[in-house]
Amino acid sequence: MKILYIDIDARFLVPTRNLVPAMLAQAADVCLFGPGYVSSAQLVKGLDAFIDDNGPFDVAITNTHVLFSDVYGEPMQPEAWNSAYEFSFPGRDLLLLAGIARAFERLSIPRIGLFLESDFFYWTEREIGAIRRRTDFVMGFGTAFSPLRKDMPSLAGEKFAGNVTDSWASYVRENPERVASVLHFVAAGEACFTGLSHRPHPWSVVGIQYVARRIAGERLREAGLTPVSENPLRRGMGLAKRLRLIRKEPKLVQRWLNLDFNLRLQKSRYAYTCGSGIDMPIRKFFEIPSAGAVLVCKPFSGFAAAGFQHGENCVVCEPEDVVEVHRWLESDPDRAQRIADAGRTLVLRQHSVTARARQFAKTFAAIADGSFAGGEWIDGEYVVHRKSAVAHSLQGQSS
Repeated sequence: MKILYIDIDARFLVPTRNLVPAMLAQAADVCLFGPGYVSSAQLVKGLDAFIDDNGPFDVAITNTHVLFSDVYGEPMQPEAWNSAYEFSFPGRDLLLLAGIARAFERLSIPRIGLFLESDFFYWTEREIGAIRRRTDFVMGFGTAFSPLRKDMPSLAGEKFAGNVTDSWASYVRENPERVASVLHFVAAGEACFTGLSHRPHPWSVVGIQYVARRIAGERLREAGLTPVSENPLRRGMGLAKRLRLIRKEPKLVQRWLNLDFNLRLQKSRYAYTCGSGIDMPIRKFFEIPSAGAVLVCKPFSGFAAAGFQHGENCVVCEPEDVVEVHRWLESDPDRAQRIADAGRTLVLRQHSVTARARQFAKTFAAIADGSFAGGEWIDGEYVVHRKSAVAHSLQGQSS
């Protein structure tokens, strides 16, 4: 299996995108194309020339940086990219993305859109139209993890509620046979095996203060259980960017902040999180158990499908009840440790780089042979559905 991955070689504060090339390299023989992955001269020659020189490929994969590069009018200038990404290639190379997108649209091999760093819930028919034109299959949050607005009871309390759409959620419901449902994943180095009894802090509540997190933090502080929260430097960097004093965190600071975030989880016995009013499976649901802490949370949509079970590998808890949960976890440390251990096991077995590579390999194989009919999560297992032999044969005759 030989795959072509088209992206920009740029680091982001949220680690998932930074792990994608290594994960793909475990799934198949991968060849990379895009700003930073090839020389500027090779980039100017274009995608078709690169494929002629390095192909053939079984499938081609790209993401929103390419697919949406020309849907917003004028292309995004290099200075705008600098506000969020760390990269070392010439900024002018980014101006070639629109041409790459058009070449990707013309490809005859299966075209896959990989959406692991996307704000699905802000997309409109503009973005969905580009997906329809330029991809044959997509890998992102499937139906189980993409609720409709009417099924988001807590959305109204979030500041961004008015910007949330049903475009992506509707698309995956209308096209299940084109969707491989994927979730965030963690690297092996993020795992921690330190026992809960040796962790100095009882709680952490890190990340953006969505309504549920804010309430949980307030309840803990009222009970004298001040949780570990964001590093002051991260908050300061965020403020400096909003005030336009800096464009982005320096590379070393960005990497240190990610390391510090992981260490804060590793020093906490329990950690509370939520997926905001969207009930989204954000990365913290996987980072917390990987770090060996007990995941205490307001569950995301599709929680059980991803393998999480209340009382077994996590604790489901409304934010108002977090102090009560603290009391029973502290009263039964052996059970708390079992829950933490089971949570880490789930993540390492099903939601790690190695696990995703295995799951992606199954997906790519089915797409390449024409039998792919959707991929979904069922009770913590990723399942690839394949077309029946009859349907597969009929498709082959019509192609």
